[in-house]
Amino acid sequence: EEQDWDQRALDERYGTSIHRFAIAGTARAEYQASGTVPGHLLNDLSLSEYEGALRVATTLGSPWSTESSESVITVLRPDGDALAVVGRVGGLGEGEQIFATRFVGTNAYVVTFRQTDPFYVVDLADPANPVVRGELKVPGYSGYLHQVGEGLVLGIGQEGTDDGTLTGMKASLFQVTDPSNPTELATWTYDGRGSSSAVEYDRKAFLWWEPLQIAVVPVNDWESGLIGVVLLRVTAEGITEVRRMEQRTTGHG
Repeated sequence: EEQDWDQRALDERYGTSIHRFAIAGTARAEYQASGTVPGHLLNDLSLSEYEGALRVATTLGSPWSTESSESVITVLRPDGDALAVVGRVGGLGEGEQIFATRFVGTNAYVVTFRQTDPFYVVDLADPANPVVRGELKVPGYSGYLHQVGEGLVLGIGQEGTDDGTLTGMKASLFQVTDPSNPTELATWTYDGRGSSSAVEYDRKAFLWWEPLQIAVVPVNDWESGLIGVVLLRVTAEGITEVRRMEQRTTGHG
């Protein structure tokens, strides 16, 4: 019981410190300001600076917490040697945690997950008053988000059932032209329940080839022992598999 109490107390006060340095030119890095946001960050895509405002997406509590939580976006601006909080919006994915974030201009796209995948569109045009404009619940989750055209966001992650069981790799095309009504325009799934993509934890594994509107996505299927790459053409009309290159890992079975 004492340990549980300590974990709850840690979650309540857990925060992430952020320090700003000037690194322009060849001069030594110069310290400028510091600030703190509640909770923890998923990765570097959880931060974005836009017109002097730093936007940070976090899940409340510590990274190893098992308690139900929610996620927030905090907006900070330099004020002397402090990164001062100027705006915040919460209530994202209550009882869940962030699996993907992407900031595009004045919008943020956030995916949280526990059983289903709420895909959120957050309006950050007014840094002092960020607002959740839209929410879409679909099975599974997206672990990586990438803008692939005006009003189009591609998600790479996992398909799932309504009870949260994951069933294999999935690509989702979200239409966000109307922020208050995001839709899942199209999906593509890999035929393997044990399949996943390294893109979920390494965004450098993803390639978007704009001239041909092709997404190059690595795939690993531990059930069949196959590894490879799929090429997906992604347009406003949907997702089409163009080519698949696979090989079987040695020693499987």
